Amino acid sequence: GGKVMRLAERGVTLPKAPSRIPLPALGAALVGLGAFGLVAGFKPLLIAFFLLIGGSYFSSFRLGDSTIRWWVRIGLLLLAVSLHLGDPQQQDSTIGATRGRNVLAMAAAAEVVFQFWRFRPRDPHWGPLAVLFFSGCVLTAATNTTYESGLAYAAPLFFALCLWTILTLRPRQGSGGARRGTMLAGTLLLAALATGVIGRKRGEIMDVGLSFMTGRWAEFQELGQGENPNLGPIFEGRGSPARVLRVEGYDGGHLRGATFYDYLNGAWRPALSARHYSPAGSNTLAVPAPRGSVPKDVRVTRLAAGYPLIYLPLATVSLDLADAESPEYARDEDGPVRASERPPYAYRFRAATGIAAETFQGPLATKPKPDLRLRCLALPPEIAPTVRRLAREAAKGAKTDSEKIAAVIARLQEEHQYSLSYRPSRERSDPVLDFLVKKKDAHCEFFASASALLLRGLDVPTRYVTGFYAHEQEAGGELVVRGRDAHAWTEAYVRGVGWVTVEATPPSGLPDEKPESVEGWRRVYERVQDAFLRLKEWLADLPADQLTQIAAAFLLALASVGGARWWRDRKRLLRLAPAGPGLPPPALRDLAARFEKALARSGAVPAHARPWSESVAEAPESLRPLAEEFVSRYDAVRFGGRDDERRALEASLTRLERALADASRVGKPTSR
Repeated sequence: GGKVMRLAERGVTLPKAPSRIPLPALGAALVGLGAFGLVAGFKPLLIAFFLLIGGSYFSSFRLGDSTIRWWVRIGLLLLAVSLHLGDPQQQDSTIGATRGRNVLAMAAAAEVVFQFWRFRPRDPHWGPLAVLFFSGCVLTAATNTTYESGLAYAAPLFFALCLWTILTLRPRQGSGGARRGTMLAGTLLLAALATGVIGRKRGEIMDVGLSFMTGRWAEFQELGQGENPNLGPIFEGRGSPARVLRVEGYDGGHLRGATFYDYLNGAWRPALSARHYSPAGSNTLAVPAPRGSVPKDVRVTRLAAGYPLIYLPLATVSLDLADAESPEYARDEDGPVRASERPPYAYRFRAATGIAAETFQGPLATKPKPDLRLRCLALPPEIAPTVRRLAREAAKGAKTDSEKIAAVIARLQEEHQYSLSYRPSRERSDPVLDFLVKKKDAHCEFFASASALLLRGLDVPTRYVTGFYAHEQEAGGELVVRGRDAHAWTEAYVRGVGWVTVEATPPSGLPDEKPESVEGWRRVYERVQDAFLRLKEWLADLPADQLTQIAAAFLLALASVGGARWWRDRKRLLRLAPAGPGLPPPALRDLAARFEKALARSGAVPAHARPWSESVAEAPESLRPLAEEFVSRYDAVRFGGRDDERRALEASLTRLERALADASRVGKPTSR
């Protein structure tokens, strides 16, 4: 475009830019996008991207350096993101949030398409390299699955096409083969490291990717709370260091979000959105505290967005939702409690303490009605015989409900180890039965589900619970609950006692008493977030008249700063303004007089009726460039307000005067 023409006019030699991306880079892009299409399923926009990439080889049109290229790039990005924000949050083969994976992959695919239509005359190598990078991002998103067969062939093919592309790029003039050799060596090293590290540390890498995905994109899985908990290979609620809750006045432990009663093929029901909710005003759930217990007042600040659940302990005495909008309570199923307020917001609850808390039956632990009790004892017919047999073997000699619970926990922790990942067997369709029969290692969702089903096989009513295990204490005594503290456990109804918490997960599977390290930048971000919340709360408590006064003072301060800057600029212009018609301003008068004197010495006679540029044309050729430089700088200072050129202006005049002095030693200069 115009930029290329201007560079050519200035004598800048531009390398010849290829009109099309090299074919090996095209192959790498197709491998990346194709692998993602096989994993994510049919997506119309992905088909459109394939057609646009192919169309770039049949059209000579390219996006140059004009502003329109940014509109095209932003348009493609917004299209890719907006069309996939509504994707489902979970698929059986997805590790982490499906929506986050799809959004990130399609955004990278949009950039790949843009690079195929981009024209870069100054750096023709950037386009192919950018295609390889963003295609690699798409391929990385495609690895967010438990299926490995197709990716085992896609990854080596992609690396081979990357090497081929680099070998086809011609080095810049004067660089020889050093640039290409460096790029080739770096790619080989990267491929070797990636193959070795991914092969040995695939589980850890999945956890890191899970942390990234759940911390930024998931709405349900970032909190470990799905519409319907599904037992999968990876526990999707663990891994994210993002803060979800800040709890003041609580000793720690289980904070339940939702309970589930119906189990079938590795999924718990009913869905959270399918339950019957009724409005819950402030202190609607209040009941008398148990005798002999002094309830603790706890304040919780909800920090992360997601499914709008209110997290509470089983021994909750009362709940105050004054700061939350439209609170609702599923009363028939002992919860959950939810609110439509967008975080951050705060709520309070009172919880029973001491021994009384272990047997307190508050608003979240009411005696189940006959129909709900039947749901808490139900087992799917296809697995019921095996589950009952395993339950009887685990609870030999146990008579009371408490003894049965202890026996089931002991058997699970004796035969199974905790693991963040779980590999299902192909011959069994039900994951819990596969976990029990094969004695496999798994995460807390399997231990909670297995304990619930085994106790049902012993005629003990149970329900599956999701929430958080609060344990990380800050310096001020507050507890911080992060996404990685998500947890699943069981609640059992014991005759003569009521609902009790059943924790079957081995101690190694519970969040560590010593909190995991958090990055320094995240700590800084959390402090800034807390400061903003304190400011928000302070402003919310101020009367309306004080808020008006603060706003007026802020606007007055802005006006004062703007007025001061305007007056400063005006004074500068007045100082550089001419003293009269045809006269230089006072600040430049001495320099103008010296320059005219220098012109006269050179043989060029300045006249007030004509500009300096005409007088400079009469100066000797050896002095003319210095005189023209002074005139240019003088105009910049006087008419352009460039105070920063004042020192350079004086230096330019000094060089002209020295040149005149040197010329006078040889002979008086003339105008020719």
